[in-house]
Amino acid sequence: MKIREQLKKFRSMEPEELNKTIADLKEEIFNIRFQLATSHSGDFSKIRQNKRMIARIKTIITEKQTVKN
Repeated sequence: MKIREQLKKFRSMEPEELNKTIADLKEEIFNIRFQLATSHSGDFSKIRQNKRMIARIKTIITEKQTVKN
């Protein structure tokens, strides 16, 4: 899924759902780091992608809070 499509999907979600998505992404980062530490093959670039997606989602949450006020 392209980033623009994902952002449209995230903008339509509620803040609670977005926070759940952030938690899932953080869990995935943890699992990738664990795999790398135990010398299993892991996709290191996925960590960076997930961190960026978390930042994007947090920005959307902030935008929604700003619009409410």
